[in-house]
Amino acid sequence: MHRQFRQVRRGFTLIEAAVTTVILGVGFVAMLELFGATTKNLRVADAITSSTMLADHVMEMTQTMPFNDPQSGALTFGPEADETTTAAIDDLDDFRRTGVTTGAPATQTIFDPPVDASRQSLSGFIGYRQVVVVEPVNPANLNTVVAVAPYRVLRITLMLQKKSDLNQWQTLHTVAYCRFE
Repeated sequence: MHRQFRQVRRGFTLIEAAVTTVILGVGFVAMLELFGATTKNLRVADAITSSTMLADHVMEMTQTMPFNDPQSGALTFGPEADETTTAAIDDLDDFRRTGVTTGAPATQTIFDPPVDASRQSLSGFIGYRQVVVVEPVNPANLNTVVAVAPYRVLRITLMLQKKSDLNQWQTLHTVAYCRFE
């Protein structure tokens, strides 16, 4: 007695194929969104890392500068008459100036493009700028700006900014610290 068995061939039904396609499509879209979010986060992390490094350059520059003008010894708040360039900044009060960048308020210096600790331009950081504000403050209350000499404490505020896609300056990093005479 011979029995013949017929092999049943079974494939995917149309419903199974449709469900598989939907599952794969959802997974693919989720992966694309993940890549987009990761790319955006990497750009933000890169900008923050760059701005932190640029802040370190200015902090290093200001920490080695004298409090008073090394030529005259006087603390005339602001740059002396012959200090008109970035290279001529030789004491802390020289950062309270105009002329480094057109339109900068008298209370700040803007380095655009940014500079390193030796005041050399960093051309690889186009779209970034360093804003330095130096203010004399009350030694008993570092939040109170004073206008009467002698100045014993200077508060240095660094703002690292990057130009946004809308061509506006966006502050990425702010550091404030005090130097005591």
